[in-house]
Amino acid sequence: MKPTRAKRQLSPGQGDLFGIDQIFSIYQATPDAAISNAELYKRVSQKTGVPLSVIDERVPVGKSGEKHSISRRAIRFRQQDLKQQGILERVKGERGVWRLTEAAKRDLHAAKSGVKLLGFRTDLGIAVWGPSGDIFKKLHVPVTLVYSSPPYALRRPRAYGNPDEREIVDFICDTLEPVIEAMAEDASLVLNVSNDVFHANSPARSTYVERLTLEICDRFNPMWLMDRFPGKTHQRCLVPCNGAVVRASSFRSLGSRCFGSREIH
Repeated sequence: MKPTRAKRQLSPGQGDLFGIDQIFSIYQATPDAAISNAELYKRVSQKTGVPLSVIDERVPVGKSGEKHSISRRAIRFRQQDLKQQGILERVKGERGVWRLTEAAKRDLHAAKSGVKLLGFRTDLGIAVWGPSGDIFKKLHVPVTLVYSSPPYALRRPRAYGNPDEREIVDFICDTLEPVIEAMAEDASLVLNVSNDVFHANSPARSTYVERLTLEICDRFNPMWLMDRFPGKTHQRCLVPCNGAVVRASSFRSLGSRCFGSREIH
């Protein structure tokens, strides 16, 4: 019979002071930095108000009576819990040094509803970070041009994450909806989209661009496709597929699509 290990038990005081949320918030405060255990103990002391001498205090444990720091052990247990949840990882080659995983970092930077931040500003305008609905629904100035480059429909998501081919049409339209509502009667919408998305192991192209075009015209009626502009690139290569090679031309077969709203003059 396989032996089982009893679940770790903490006293109420330890659980409150050294809980997962407490430990996670310390790594969350500096998401791009690795933190040694020695530094972690110091930050726990500062955050909880528990003197470092108390955290470092060693007391006899178990039948052997060997002395250990119960507080340090509780903190390390929380590290293991966060590791199992995919939030923390050890730094390779370093002893007792941990950091947030890339997946956890992405979650930290996700735009939350109602949060709007000024990214930067120039003489030409400003860049605002936040959900489009929170910005454009409260915009009282009509928009005459929307020029956007949405995430491409990648079959293999990048580290930062992106909707797949099946989700991308709804993702783009949901994002555009509050923007289009703020557009002037004679405004234009220009989208830079990729046509270089292929079915797995096949030279056949995805039809998500066509589906996106139809969805925009249907959902935001009146909205019409005005033109297509191929995007030029100087570095194109052969695209290997299952049993075929697709030669990409020096011009993308589809780059930007221009839509006109309301009335055509």
